[in-house]
Amino acid sequence: MESLNYEFGCVMLEIDVQNWSEILSKIDDNDLYKKEDDHYGKQQDPHITILYGLDPKISDEEVISIFRESKKEDFNIKISDINLFENDDYDVLKIEIEDDLLNKYHRELKKLPNNSKFPEYNGHITIAYLNPGFGEKYVEKNPKIKLKIKDIVYSKPNGEKIKLGK
Repeated sequence: MESLNYEFGCVMLEIDVQNWSEILSKIDDNDLYKKEDDHYGKQQDPHITILYGLDPKISDEEVISIFRESKKEDFNIKISDINLFENDDYDVLKIEIEDDLLNKYHRELKKLPNNSKFPEYNGHITIAYLNPGFGEKYVEKNPKIKLKIKDIVYSKPNGEKIKLGK
């Protein structure tokens, strides 16, 4: 993943989706929501955010200690559907996932000082940001998607990345 500076820290699973190019190729470029930066449009680096919004004053050790005994093999991610988050600005096309361990780590990270604006955790893989009202045609039940976790990563606000777990 590309290194960028952010206001807050983030813990995520970097993943490899075997058919990611095929998934992206189904999206019409004319449907994409685009702004001045590359954050929007089609997502080139699939990942699952466990928590974004970690306070920059948190020590590395506070985050590392939560994942000290974890292994990427411990996650048992189940893919359900390709669905949407809809809002006035754009539709977020996403792969819905389930994993009890993701939920556990999200709860643990939320105990640290954070600025997360979301009261509920909805683990997902963002595929693309689309113009409002354009996402519905991409919704799919039981898609054929195979993924592999590459790393558990703490991405600090300054862009530095720390691999977590064993």
